[in-house]
Amino acid sequence: MFVYSPLDRHKSEIRLVRFVECPSDASNLELELRHASMNDTTFNALSYVWGDCSETIEITLNNQSFPVGLSLHSALGQLRENGFRSWIWIDSICIQQTDLEEKGWHVQEMRTVYSRAECVYMWLGPGSDATDKTIEFMAEIGPTLVELNAMEILGSHQNGIVSTYFRSRVSGEDFDRPDEDPPVRLARYMYGLLDHPGLQAAKTVDGIKVPRGILINGLSEIVKKENWHRIWIVQEVALARVGLIMCGTKATSLEHFQSTFMTLWDCGVFDKRHGSRINGGIGFEWAWNWILPLLIRRRRQYWRTGPLRLSEILRLDFRANHTIYAASDPRDIIFGLLGIIEDGEELGLRADYTKSMAEVFTAATKAFLQQEASINSYRLEYVTPRAYKLDGLPSWVPDWREIGEKGTLVEDAGLYIDATSGMPTSENITHDENLLVLRRFGCYVSTITEVMETPKDLHSYRKGIPYGDLIEDFITSILSFANLGPDSGPAEDYVWRTFIGRQYGNPHSYQRYHHWMDGDIGLLVRGIMRQGQFESKHLTESQKEFINYGPLYLSTVRLDLDTPEKQLEHIVQEWPEDILYYTLGRTLFKTNKAMFGRGHVLVQPGDIVTILSGCQVPIVLRPREEGGYTFVGDAHVDGIMGGEFHQTAPNYQIFDIY
Repeated sequence: MFVYSPLDRHKSEIRLVRFVECPSDASNLELELRHASMNDTTFNALSYVWGDCSETIEITLNNQSFPVGLSLHSALGQLRENGFRSWIWIDSICIQQTDLEEKGWHVQEMRTVYSRAECVYMWLGPGSDATDKTIEFMAEIGPTLVELNAMEILGSHQNGIVSTYFRSRVSGEDFDRPDEDPPVRLARYMYGLLDHPGLQAAKTVDGIKVPRGILINGLSEIVKKENWHRIWIVQEVALARVGLIMCGTKATSLEHFQSTFMTLWDCGVFDKRHGSRINGGIGFEWAWNWILPLLIRRRRQYWRTGPLRLSEILRLDFRANHTIYAASDPRDIIFGLLGIIEDGEELGLRADYTKSMAEVFTAATKAFLQQEASINSYRLEYVTPRAYKLDGLPSWVPDWREIGEKGTLVEDAGLYIDATSGMPTSENITHDENLLVLRRFGCYVSTITEVMETPKDLHSYRKGIPYGDLIEDFITSILSFANLGPDSGPAEDYVWRTFIGRQYGNPHSYQRYHHWMDGDIGLLVRGIMRQGQFESKHLTESQKEFINYGPLYLSTVRLDLDTPEKQLEHIVQEWPEDILYYTLGRTLFKTNKAMFGRGHVLVQPGDIVTILSGCQVPIVLRPREEGGYTFVGDAHVDGIMGGEFHQTAPNYQIFDIY
């Protein structure tokens, strides 16, 4: 068993290793380890996935046997084969993993380690013919993209010029900017990439199937590498001054890798044609825009829109069909990001491995909810209620493991609306010292008396999958629950507002989506939701405007829908599917005050609707026999989403949520 010597933290000491020269045919990896101060030593760092460490291979460390995981062993083997002989910091070797105090100290110092390293070597694992060609492609075009300032232009307002150029090429519209303008030079180069043979989607030509380009295959393999969702790698990539991406025997600089990757992502974003070649070829657009380490690095370098908050990284406001972040030790989901966030001191969080997962998750979430309100604040309505109990985790605390793996499975009920508008503030409220209790000032609104039973297959639905009879069953359930007959009319608009108000609110006018239900537009909405038949020639001007600039924003996101006939056909098909998608995990309810709302499927008769400080939408709570309340999620309740309820002079009180 290898014996570590203690580090002198006052000197900012760390441990470093390097290869011991061995015969060229030696199979065993041999390293020497020494202590060094970060203040006066040049060193490198290794970024890699630990993998399953139950299976290990012995190496030699300071003439003693030392076990390492298979992933690290392959990374070390490739580094040695490449002729690398410098001092390097490797976490699983250079940190005494069994010493929790030392481990916690090292976590606090990660920012310094990775930001001071001369180079961070990033091992993605074994390669293939496709990844080899993709890395070579990145090394080839990366320098051009750097010369064109691709990352800077695409990370600034100038990306609008690039987008306009793409639009003009697709639509044939005039484009009047000079060719020598830097954004135009970049746009021309990017548009040319769309025709690269290696980036083409699979297709059939004259009855013959043509496989997708090899670069598409390589990109697909690379984005599926486990590295991109391991939480520690986020800061390792984000903090690196210089990085080298290694995949098998091929390598390219992090700068060229990132420039190529993000440029191809934006090519897919700007190419508005249906099934654009790059994104459509890979087959999963999410792989591009949610590779968290690259996204955070880009944000830190080019998208300086305010301080980077921990809650911004952890909160995923979409359903993920791949893992976004994960950690072998769940506590590291919090601890592993402390080195890159800018609100760590405000949150009062530090790496402490003596605390349980529940304590760490609860402390972090409570700190998020108590932060000063801002546009990026984390709010209670973002929490999805759980159908299961987790030891030590209050009902208002997310299981951050599940969020990282699946994203947010239920959309929050509010967007650009504020049910607390006009609510007085309480100067007397004090935060409960009990970590497990969330205290909120607010008012009781109503008690739920009836809950709609949703179609059994609804909550397993995924967008883009043919929904067959599901829409019809869904609409039938709504009509039955709302007691709506076969004839439609304005009196039923409150039902459809409950659905469209969330995703199609307007930041400048809460009332706008109410006006969308007026006159001709209300007639169109009711008809679409009731699966009616329409002819484009009968559309009024206001209905056409609604289709183009209303819920689906067809005028900006689908350039191929260039006729009223195509637009109408699309909205009749897609809008109910959109509504269905936003209803996953939700159901309708009625209250004892004749209110109509949409909440989480976990709501029950007897639950109460409240409006709480710090929340933009109503919150459903369940009274506990022992006092206090359990969190049951947020809700959309027609008629009170703009602060109207506070005009009724309700009684305000303190709610303790457990």
